[in-house]
Amino acid sequence: MGELGGYQSLLSKIREKRAKIVILGQGYIGLPLALLLCRAGYHVTGFDIKESLIKDLKEGKVKFSEVGLEELLKECLASGRYSPEDSVERALSNRDIYIIAVQTPVKINGRPNLGYLLSALELVLSHVRRYAPSLLVIESTVPPKTMEEVVMPILEERGFYLGDDIFLAYCPERAMPGRLLQELSGGNRIIGVIDELSGKLTEALYSSFTKGNIRITHFRTAELVKLVENSYRDVNIAFANAVALACEALDVDVDEVRALANLHPRVNILKPGIGVGGSCLTKDPYFLLNSVSSHGINLDLIRVARKLNEMLPKHAAELIVNALKAVGKRPEESLVAVLGITYKGNVRDCRNSPALELIYELKERGFSVRVYDPLVNEAPRGVYLCRSLEEAVKGADCIVIGAEHSQLLKINLDEIRVLCRDSPVFFDGKHAFDRKVVEEAGFEYLSVGCPANVIEILKEIAEHHIHEP
Repeated sequence: MGELGGYQSLLSKIREKRAKIVILGQGYIGLPLALLLCRAGYHVTGFDIKESLIKDLKEGKVKFSEVGLEELLKECLASGRYSPEDSVERALSNRDIYIIAVQTPVKINGRPNLGYLLSALELVLSHVRRYAPSLLVIESTVPPKTMEEVVMPILEERGFYLGDDIFLAYCPERAMPGRLLQELSGGNRIIGVIDELSGKLTEALYSSFTKGNIRITHFRTAELVKLVENSYRDVNIAFANAVALACEALDVDVDEVRALANLHPRVNILKPGIGVGGSCLTKDPYFLLNSVSSHGINLDLIRVARKLNEMLPKHAAELIVNALKAVGKRPEESLVAVLGITYKGNVRDCRNSPALELIYELKERGFSVRVYDPLVNEAPRGVYLCRSLEEAVKGADCIVIGAEHSQLLKINLDEIRVLCRDSPVFFDGKHAFDRKVVEEAGFEYLSVGCPANVIEILKEIAEHHIHEP
């Protein structure tokens, strides 16, 4: 079949919802994407090598917390158009569209690990039919030039012709856990290609379920844009954390500094905290740095920002140690209750959570640590997960807010204070609580950028100048 004939045939299948789709990877991005395509009218197979995951999906169960996701899963299962599969043959045979949405983690040395992507690609290529054109879309985050220098050569080595056997596109996910369905169906999308027809096919597919604008560009541009977006956010968070460290050094309250600085019409400093978590923000800056490492370009701004955010859990642990020592409590005799261990509020995602890193730091220093998180059912490595808030805080010397879940923001501080030991510290890792309210409940308030005694210090300075002759 010629190029235009194959293109027209596949385009008709997409427009008429006759295209059979398989999505490799049924995690945070692959599953919502599969369900949205199913809701749009396509027959979609969700493939994953994890048998337990597929078993749960077949039973209508979702491991991670997303508004409306489990309901949509049950709806799609009932429609008969969504099929979770762990069998390679049943999942990948006779498909028109292959979408790869597997993880691409970062190695210890900061280099990308494309192993999962390459394995998924091999599975796809072993099932693509000759002379029956198919569309291959990669959603997984990759460094610039991956499509041109890794994916395309593999296709060519296997004897496939772009625009004939396979149409190829890169469409990086740009959705945030906690809002996946909303952002995947309403957010703007970028499609990277090297030929016009692949772009048109992918646009026809994605426009069937998303209301956002779709922009078509070159492979390399799309790859870079994804990394730039998250590196920008990482640098901005690092700036907020740097301001917090400066406030600590100068005995100034960072919350007041932020509030006053943000009165400027062109300033918007974010909240500082105990670091950055999640899958993308912690790796994408490294992907960007690695992509230009051989070009002699100095991107220390991005590297230093990443390192600063990585050291915040350790810095937070030191603040807690010093605060407890100030009231005569040694780490090996103290209990810390950490409330919330996901990387952000109102999600169940613990990947690269700075709260977990803080727990490990505290345990290394000799603290006993209990954890309560209303959204987490399975304890991560090295974590004792309590069944109730009361169990976690009973006898605690320090309370740590590790995630700003709505349920945790409503806790009764007076009731918690009664359960704690004498002179308890309240470490607000998310700057989510009002300092005055916390102190009125009988805690010593502490957070990154808010020295424990900063209010007293500033009062002393003010009184000194007022009474100067």
